[in-house]
Amino acid sequence: MSKSKTNNHELSEPLLGVGDSKQGFKFTTEQLCDLFHPDNIKNYKEDTKISISVDSLWSKFGGAPGLAAGLKSDLKVGIEGTTDDVKARVDKYGTNKKRMPRIRTLIELILENFEDRILQILLMAATLALIIGVVQHGWKQGWVEGTSIFLAVTIIVSVTAGNNYVKEKQFQKLVSKASEDYIATYRGGEGMTQTIINNDLVVGDVIKIEAGMRIPADCVLIEGTDIAADESAMTGEPEQVEKAAINQHNYMHNPNPFLIGKTLIESGQGLAIVCAVGVNTRSGMAEEKLNIEDEMTPLQAKLETIANEIGKVGVYVAILTFVAMTINLCVTIYLDETRKFATVETLNKFIDFIIIAVTVIVVAVPEGLPLAVTISLAFSVMKMKKENNLVRKLDASETMGGANEICTDKTGTLTKNMMTVKEFYSLDQVYQGRPANFKNLKTYTLLSEGVLFNCSARIERDDNGRFIPKGNCTEQGLINFLMDVGVQANEVIRQKENNILQQIPFNSARKRACTILRDHNDPKKIKVFSKGAPEILMDYCSKYFTTEGTQAALTPESRQRILKEIVTEQFARKAYRTLLIAYQELSIDEYERLKAENNNFQTERDREALEHNLTIIGIYALQDPLRDEIVESVKKCKKAGINIRMVTGDNLDTAKAIGVEAGIVSKEDVDQKYVCMEGKQFRELVGGLKKLEDPSDRGLTREEIGNKKVFRDIVAKLKVLARSTPEDKYMLVTGLKEMNAVVAVTGDGTNDAPALKKADVGFAMGITGTEVAKEASDIILLDDNFASIITAVKWGRNIYTNVRKFLQFQLTVNVVAMFIVFMGGVVVADPPLTAVQMLWVNLIMDTCAALALATEPPHDTILDEPPYSRTELIVTPVMWRNIMGQAIFQATFLIVMLFAGKQIFGYEYSETTPFYYEVDGVNVPTEKTRHFTMIFNTFVFMQVFNEINSRKLGAYDYNVFSGFFNNALFISVIILTIVVQVVLVQYGGKPVRTCPISWQEHCICLGIGLLSFFQAVLVKTFLPVSWFNRFHMKEEAMSDEDEKQAITSTFRKSFRSSLRRSANSEKGKSRKQN
Repeated sequence: MSKSKTNNHELSEPLLGVGDSKQGFKFTTEQLCDLFHPDNIKNYKEDTKISISVDSLWSKFGGAPGLAAGLKSDLKVGIEGTTDDVKARVDKYGTNKKRMPRIRTLIELILENFEDRILQILLMAATLALIIGVVQHGWKQGWVEGTSIFLAVTIIVSVTAGNNYVKEKQFQKLVSKASEDYIATYRGGEGMTQTIINNDLVVGDVIKIEAGMRIPADCVLIEGTDIAADESAMTGEPEQVEKAAINQHNYMHNPNPFLIGKTLIESGQGLAIVCAVGVNTRSGMAEEKLNIEDEMTPLQAKLETIANEIGKVGVYVAILTFVAMTINLCVTIYLDETRKFATVETLNKFIDFIIIAVTVIVVAVPEGLPLAVTISLAFSVMKMKKENNLVRKLDASETMGGANEICTDKTGTLTKNMMTVKEFYSLDQVYQGRPANFKNLKTYTLLSEGVLFNCSARIERDDNGRFIPKGNCTEQGLINFLMDVGVQANEVIRQKENNILQQIPFNSARKRACTILRDHNDPKKIKVFSKGAPEILMDYCSKYFTTEGTQAALTPESRQRILKEIVTEQFARKAYRTLLIAYQELSIDEYERLKAENNNFQTERDREALEHNLTIIGIYALQDPLRDEIVESVKKCKKAGINIRMVTGDNLDTAKAIGVEAGIVSKEDVDQKYVCMEGKQFRELVGGLKKLEDPSDRGLTREEIGNKKVFRDIVAKLKVLARSTPEDKYMLVTGLKEMNAVVAVTGDGTNDAPALKKADVGFAMGITGTEVAKEASDIILLDDNFASIITAVKWGRNIYTNVRKFLQFQLTVNVVAMFIVFMGGVVVADPPLTAVQMLWVNLIMDTCAALALATEPPHDTILDEPPYSRTELIVTPVMWRNIMGQAIFQATFLIVMLFAGKQIFGYEYSETTPFYYEVDGVNVPTEKTRHFTMIFNTFVFMQVFNEINSRKLGAYDYNVFSGFFNNALFISVIILTIVVQVVLVQYGGKPVRTCPISWQEHCICLGIGLLSFFQAVLVKTFLPVSWFNRFHMKEEAMSDEDEKQAITSTFRKSFRSSLRRSANSEKGKSRKQN
């Protein structure tokens, strides 16, 4: 790198500006922001080799002096920095405060849980159960059932609110700590620096730039020495970018003075003027994209509809039961002349009818559903943490089960962000890998010196005392290669100390770097080493080494041959990054002559006189290697039905090669239309994004693809999107979601944040990921391992599967329970199951089932199954077959026990016989109580064994005990349920309406329950699944209009209402901060 300092004081007045008579600021925010747009920095002005941004800064803004003048600043002393001055700048250009993630209080999180629709039903059920209990049994015994339900609510709220609060608090601390930084800025007009917090920076501030600092805002370099920036966090490119202040001497060479906020200064020092702050910086714009509408997960949307449908059935059955019993009572009273309507007895009957009807609703509502989902999520999150998946948003883990698209970044995600030499050309031939005879090559010394003498990387010792390269990624790869083939790189690199005469740093315009130094063995000899892009540097070469090791003239034919056969066909088709190494030797006299003829090498252009008549030493071909596990991970994803698309800022050839090597695209398809394309072509063809009006007027960003037909044609084939901008990735995710895909996005840079947030599941890298990426993500991969995404898929699918298992069990219980209550209420004078018994079945069985089925571990073949789509039915025909088969079996046995139980078991009692006689203050059960206890006990045992049946969802999964002993919690729950049931039967007494029965009678109940296993085998063997294809429950996500018309909408709040409140709350907080 050059040791000279670049300055800019040639121009003093801006040529561009709108003027501000009150404040004197000449430039608008939009004009300043345009300087830092990636397209303007990369793309050239028409018919020139000067970027749009450089041309604008020089010719329109008037260079750094004109820019400073237009911002009422000074290149040496900065801004005034008074309170009024700072306020004026804030009013004009905004503050530098980042959009901090809002942390909700524990109370807010608890209240938010109570806005959950299903949870509100649960609370209503608890209240009704409490009322029923008190009405029937008084406060002494009646509080038990309702309190049990409230306990379940406490469990749900504790799991969700507590987990979310701790998670949000931890991440707020993480983001807050990561964002704190102190900046030295020139204020006050005295030319002295002041140290301020980065949040207090304003446009016009002149700040000090030092190696190792992270740029706090978008700035323009006004002077500096050897400044290089790592912009990979914003651009995805691994290479350092050389920065130089623009002046009249280097303007035509297209310098890059633009320092992008959140990027890292790798080397050098200087001064820069702040041009954009906060939300107006490139990273700030990425963060603002995070302010998009939160959407329900696929599973949440389906569960909301299912809950509503089950609630409808419960209400209809309750009404029907109440009407039937009322008609029955009215007819009985009408036919009995001794009875009258207006009596206390009649009122009590009506109260009993209401209790029974309400019990039906309580039974029908799947209050165990939210608990099952929450437990399954919490269980999976805990397991995922152990496998390096830190889940930031609880629902992200279940959403991942339905993911069928993964849009992944390349640099740092698929690759190691570590360049490796794959092949090299020298002596007019290509060598692969690390040849054992490298030291025997006649160009051995030059191949080593050409790298080590002409590099900015350094060599340090690690903790184990080994030499490792530090600095530029490409140079690290070259040095590692040389050390691998036996070069004492540390010794060689020391030889250039105190011998360097001149340096010309690499920049995007020159695409080459040059170092001139004395030969350490012969001080009278000067060596010129140059490295750069072959197609550029070869124009400065006149010789090359032949296979014999002699130098031959580089004729136009030989130049074309090397470029075509070596650079293009041998290396470019493999998308290797190529670097040509060349040199020449000069005598001290020749060097001094050239120096005198070229202005003593004062400028970069002067020093370029040394870059002529070079001899090609060789061409290194490097590749950023894939992570070791990527190929296998891609195979697993494809086998799991997940389509992987690579979205990167790299050039198309490099992207193609990585795509092929990773297995994302095949060699046969790589050159087909739309399979691999560049971002510019992609966004032009699909018509960009169209902004839509937000009907809720909450200021949320809503967008759609401009040309949906073309987009569908492209994404049907697209595998690699190269030279892409953050907007391209965001656009791709938006379009895929419009096509009902469940999209996951992986990334590590700030440029990935909008897409990470927009996606159904965003994965950020825990080690290399920026704070913006982590904040936008749903899951953080703690080991930066793409393979860890397989863990998320596995556990995500398991959540979906476990919810299905629970639903299968729950619906069976509900169907049978509602049928028995209805039949008992209409036909029999006394209901076969009391409210207390039903609540025990409904609550305890639900809670136990949720614990047991929601914690089932994933089976081995879960990744062989296709992902769940947004439109796939959660209750499948196979599940309907199992539900209806079990329901008919259970209902048949219970009806037989109800109406023929007296004869079968030999019980003797009349219909008017009470359940208990009071003898000396003690309630003595009758035969009638024993009969109804047998019905209750049998019903519960049926559910216990059907719970085991529900573990399998396959059409022909006969072995329900497969993997049974892998889940100790399931076994414990089953045992606990049986124990509690026996205790209730033996000791429940009048409050539960049971009486002690013999062990033989328990065995009878147990035996009938065991028949559930045989029934399941018979159903799977003889009942075709096709018979149940017409059975389906409405599961499509409800629209806002459907939600308003839902039968339970008056006392339930949907998932989406909770999400909207959260979004509004966060947006309000953001506005307040800004």
